[in-house]
Amino acid sequence: GSGMTHATLVVDKLRMLGNGQASLTTDGSTPDPETLGAIVSTGQLVTGVLSVSITSPDGTMTADQLARIRDSIASINSTFGAYGVELVEVDSAGGDFADVRVSVASTSPCGSQADGILGCTAADGTITLISGWDWFAGADATAIGGTQFDLQTIVTHEVGHSVGVEHSGDQNSTMY
Repeated sequence: GSGMTHATLVVDKLRMLGNGQASLTTDGSTPDPETLGAIVSTGQLVTGVLSVSITSPDGTMTADQLARIRDSIASINSTFGAYGVELVEVDSAGGDFADVRVSVASTSPCGSQADGILGCTAADGTITLISGWDWFAGADATAIGGTQFDLQTIVTHEVGHSVGVEHSGDQNSTMY
């Protein structure tokens, strides 16, 4: 609902439903209103079984795009499974209750295509892939065109954020 709390919380997992909002910080600072709702820095791996739903509200997501998103989920499981991370896809009909929700929209808490945003992971578990880009959704990354963006890499990056992985300074990292 519209409840609020001003207390210190010590929880394994916090889920807010309805029209609730959170401005959680770990260092007592005031959240930046420009990035409120977007995960800009994480740092603690979320372990356990996390449900993932994939939706295409406008029906434009292709079979190849869905396959690349599923490949991203498999990549995260393969990379972080040894540390207790397990992502499991659930039916999109139950997506409102999924821990991670992947969808396509024209804007996100991070911005839109006009802002140069490809994808955004929000604090509530929503991953928004920004529509309007020339997404490469093939299985062979060597076939990516000069003006295309590799959908699987972008989704893997955003799903990485959803499980707590920070940006990397390594230019060869998906999290760069």
